[in-house]
Amino acid sequence: MPSLIKLTFCAQTDIGKVRKGNEDNFLALDLDSESFWSGIEVETIAPQIIQVGEKGVVLAVSDGMGGALAGEVASQMAVEIVSDFLHQLQAHEKYSQLKFYEQLRVAIEQANSAIHLESIVNPECKGMGATFTAVAISGEQAYFAQVGDSRAHLIRQDKITRITKDQSVVQQLIDLGQITEEEALTHPRRNYILQALGAAHEVEVVVNAVELCANDFLLLCSDGLSGKVAEAEMSQIVMQSADLPSACEQLIKLANERGGEDNITILLVQIMGENLVVPEHDKLIRPEIIARAADSPTELLLEEAGLSPPTEDTAENLSPIETLEDLPAPPRETLPANIPNIKDTKNEDNSMMEKKDLREPQGINGRKFVLVFIAVVLLASLGAVYWNIHFVSQRAVLQQRRQQENQELITNLRSRLEALRQSPKLSPDLMTTLEQRLNEAAAMPATKYHEVGQACSDVENAIIAIEQKQ
Repeated sequence: MPSLIKLTFCAQTDIGKVRKGNEDNFLALDLDSESFWSGIEVETIAPQIIQVGEKGVVLAVSDGMGGALAGEVASQMAVEIVSDFLHQLQAHEKYSQLKFYEQLRVAIEQANSAIHLESIVNPECKGMGATFTAVAISGEQAYFAQVGDSRAHLIRQDKITRITKDQSVVQQLIDLGQITEEEALTHPRRNYILQALGAAHEVEVVVNAVELCANDFLLLCSDGLSGKVAEAEMSQIVMQSADLPSACEQLIKLANERGGEDNITILLVQIMGENLVVPEHDKLIRPEIIARAADSPTELLLEEAGLSPPTEDTAENLSPIETLEDLPAPPRETLPANIPNIKDTKNEDNSMMEKKDLREPQGINGRKFVLVFIAVVLLASLGAVYWNIHFVSQRAVLQQRRQQENQELITNLRSRLEALRQSPKLSPDLMTTLEQRLNEAAAMPATKYHEVGQACSDVENAIIAIEQKQ
C-alpha cells in the first residue's frame, strides 16, 4: 500500500553579512524518485511536494569549517556522499535489509571517512570538517541523525521542540548546570564542537526517532540561524507566515539584522497525511534514542543484514568501512570540477594512471615477489598494532570521560532532589521513583551514556516541574 504521507519543503542558504564565502549546504533526497536537491549550485529551493514512498526521504543541513575552500568542500562532500551511499545501500542485496535509520547512520559514517581521508591527502583541505544534521522520513516515523551543532526542530501546535542535542562544549556545560542557555549564547567557547565529519577517523552518529503527527513542521538549520534567533521566535515566524518561502526569508532577514556573522541555512518542511494522528494537546515530545544493538558497529551491520558475525579474532580489527568492502567507495569525481584543489588532484591521478597503462608488460621475478609479499605482511601487521593501540585506547579514554561527565550530572541532580525533599509538592513515592531512576543511571556502564542521559533528562524534567510549582 503506498504511503499517504506527503511533505512540502523549501530550503534557503545565505552567506550572511560578514563571511566572504558560503560553506553551508543542504540536502533533500527522495530515494523513490531519485530526486536530489542541494545547495551546491543554487541558494534557494522553491517549495517542492514529495510523496513519501517505500524507500523514504532524507533531508539535511551541513555547516562546513576549515577556512578557504576547505569548509565548502567538506559540506559538499557530506551531502553528496550520504546521497550516493544511501542509493548504494538500498540497491545492495544484503545491506538493503538494514533499517532505514541504520542506512543513514552508515552513510554518514562513510562520509566522515571520506572527508577525513581527503583532509589528510590534500594539503589545501587540512583540518576541514562539517556538521551534519539529518532527518530520514519513512512511513509515520522521523529518524534524526546528529553530528555537530546544527539543529533540527519539531513545531507542533505552535510549540517548538529541539529534537537534536548540540555536540558542543557549551551544551555539556548546560547539562552540568554550570551555565544557562542564555549564557551559552555569549560564552567564549560557544563555537567549540565535540564532533564533526572529517575531524577524526571515526564518528559517533546520534540517532533518535519521533512519531509524526498531522500538520507538523520540521525546521533544520545551521548555527548561523540558531545563534541569532530564539526558538520561540522561529516558531512564531513559521506559524504566522503565509507560506514556507516567506518564513525562510523572514528568519534569514532577522538573523542578518542581528549581525549575520555566519552563513545561514534553513530547511523547512510541512508534514501532511490522511493516516497521521492528530497530536494530543500539550503532550510532551520525547525523542526515542536509537542505539546500536551491539557495542561493535560491525556486528550490528552483519546481524541486521542476516549475516554471521565475525570471529572474536577478527572483530576487533574491523571498522565500519571494512564491513562494506564489497561496496565501491563514493567516487571523488562526483565533486564539481570548479573546485581547483579537487580538480588538480584528480588530473594528477589520471595522468599517473595513463603512464602505468603505457608501460610494457613485465614478468614477475619470484624473489621480488616474496620480498614484496613479506613487506606487505609487515606493513599490515604494523597497521593492526597501531589500530589496536591508538583507536582502542582512544575509545577507552572517551568512554571514561563520558562516564565521569554522567556521574557529575547525576551528582548535581541528586543535590537538587535533596533540596526538594521537604517540599509539599514532592510526594514520597515520586521522591523514591526519582532516586531509583538516578541509581539505575549511575549503575549503567560507560557505553550506555545515551541511556544515562535520557534517565537524567527525565529526572531533571520532573525536578523542574516541581520547582515551578513552588
